[in-house]
Amino acid sequence: MIDAKFWEVYPRCRMKVLQEVKEGMIVVFHDLGEYPPGGYHELVDNPEEFLAKTFGKKKIKVNFYDDENFVCTINFKVAGWTEHEHA
Repeated sequence: MIDAKFWEVYPRCRMKVLQEVKEGMIVVFHDLGEYPPGGYHELVDNPEEFLAKTFGKKKIKVNFYDDENFVCTINFKVAGWTEHEHA
């Protein structure tokens, strides 16, 4: 049911890409980019390759929104990311 609903709203969704960064004891998210509906086919076709090529070795959160409504998030550990860098 949820999967079917996602594919129903997917064509209307914009996508936001965020990097997870550990700052002290807190995890924060830095905005890396936003894509309009239909503007992220390369990511859908091959997410790991697209994210690595576009953003490099990072822990990335990809959020989908239908207008201003949050739909879902998908997390990626890109290009061999294993842990947060230590300051």
